[in-house]
Amino acid sequence: MCWWVLISCDNTENNITPIGIKKQIRDLIDGVYKIDEARQELMAAQEQAKYEAMSEKQVSKEIKRLEKLMMDHSKNLEFEKAAQVRDQLQLLKEQLFGASGSDNVASMTGK
Repeated sequence: MCWWVLISCDNTENNITPIGIKKQIRDLIDGVYKIDEARQELMAAQEQAKYEAMSEKQVSKEIKRLEKLMMDHSKNLEFEKAAQVRDQLQLLKEQLFGASGSDNVASMTGK
């Protein structure tokens, strides 16, 4: 006898009516597709495209604007916002110049 026949007989004897699982597609997608992460990736790609389309003069202005914004946030004791702008500035420099934005240069005088 097949297993599904045994299950069917058992269900009938115990007054069990099997029903399918009802879930919205969104519930299934949420486990695989993270909306917030996708938005962040999209925004990063848009920023990258915007920076790549800029001239050198525009890039220089954008870097100065971000540095000023970071300093303004710091002066206003908005350290989390300043850190976000710093990270954005560092990412911009890495994307455009291919180097990290940190100044890890050893001193020539040895001090």
